[in-house]
Amino acid sequence: MLIKAIIFISCAFGGYLVGRVGDYYGGHTNTPHHWIYGFLMVAFGMIYFESFYWWAIFVAGGLGAFFSDLNDFLELRFYGPDVKETKRFWDID
Repeated sequence: MLIKAIIFISCAFGGYLVGRVGDYYGGHTNTPHHWIYGFLMVAFGMIYFESFYWWAIFVAGGLGAFFSDLNDFLELRFYGPDVKETKRFWDID
C-alpha cells in the first residue's frame, strides 16, 4: 500500500511539473489551457484503466496538470495566452 501511495504521489508531482513547464514555456501561445488536458486525462483514466499503474499515470498525472493551472480553471479560461506580469515556475497559476 505504501508503494502505491508513493507511485501515485510521484505521478501527481510529475503531472504538476509537466503542467508548470508547459505553462512557463508555452503559456504565451494561443493554445488550450492545460487544465483541460488534465481534466481529460483524469476522466479517461477513471473510465478506461483497471491496472493501478496506468490508472495512476493518467489520474494522478492529470490531477497534477489540472492543479498546476488551477487559477485558469477557476476563471474558466479555455483558450488563449496567459496574461501574467511575472513568471514564476512553482506557482499555481
